[in-house]
Amino acid sequence: MNGRNIILLIAAIVGVVLVVILTQSFLEGAQRQATTTAQRPVVANEQIMVAARKLPRGTILTIKDFKWQDWPKDAMNPAYLQRKTSKMEDLQGKVVLDTIAEAAPITQTSLVSMGQRGYMAAILTPGMRAVTIKLNSIAGVAGFIFPGDRVDLLLTQNIPDPKTGIAKNITETILENVRILGIDTRTEKAENVARPGKSATIEVTPKIAEKLAIVPRLGSLSLALRPLAQEGEPDDQIIETAVLERAYTESAEISRFRTKFNEESEEEKKKNTLIVRRGGRMRQMEIDADNEIDRARAQGEAIGEAYARAQQESATPVEGQAGDVDDEGTDP
Repeated sequence: MNGRNIILLIAAIVGVVLVVILTQSFLEGAQRQATTTAQRPVVANEQIMVAARKLPRGTILTIKDFKWQDWPKDAMNPAYLQRKTSKMEDLQGKVVLDTIAEAAPITQTSLVSMGQRGYMAAILTPGMRAVTIKLNSIAGVAGFIFPGDRVDLLLTQNIPDPKTGIAKNITETILENVRILGIDTRTEKAENVARPGKSATIEVTPKIAEKLAIVPRLGSLSLALRPLAQEGEPDDQIIETAVLERAYTESAEISRFRTKFNEESEEEKKKNTLIVRRGGRMRQMEIDADNEIDRARAQGEAIGEAYARAQQESATPVEGQAGDVDDEGTDP
């Protein structure tokens, strides 16, 4: 056997020994790892409520806004809503006070419920104001308006006609597409039963809030329920119809008797009352401005009154006597 063969043999023997040693070491390590894993205690998980999406401040929660998720028990916080003590239905209608990131735990302090302090401020759109207006069973659409609906505001006034002096009942739509925040103290559709409310809280701009503060001095308000937003219509924009100078409705358009009275008043406005003073006496006479005889009489009375007044001023009273000068004989 030559030297080359001896070297190859020795190298083969060394290689076999190394393979055996490495294989044994690997098997021992795998066995130790399996033993350690088996001896390691299993960490229990709890299910908590987390946000299914990003929830901005003021979001009114629905069943699609949250979900249950496993959470390590050793990382639990007492403020978290746990599945064993909470129900999904309990969160519906609540409002987010501070923005919650997606998959972040939902806590009791991050939400506010109806009737709690801060609820109304939380559901208000940024930059808007909440204003309460008085209602009756008719003005409130017999209770068929619920929080979240949108309505038009109608103002009814009693305005005197500047020409005739006769008051006219006039109704106009002053606001359109106004969001209802609450009816009385109800701020969510807790019931599917129509209940007439005595007041409605609406969401408006600061300027409109100032205008609505004056409305009770002008007349009475009524609400008109709007349908759901249609294509091409603004879904959250309030429209001030007074700015648009839209048409209004007056009583003469509703009752023929109102029209008749207005026509009669047009005839009456042609008649004037002339007051004639003579000395200490005063009398009234009605004249028709379109009648030539009445106009002539009025002119004659006016001239006679002026002449009598001039005579009275120029007369010299008798010494020691006092009294009014009788001008009965001064009539022309």
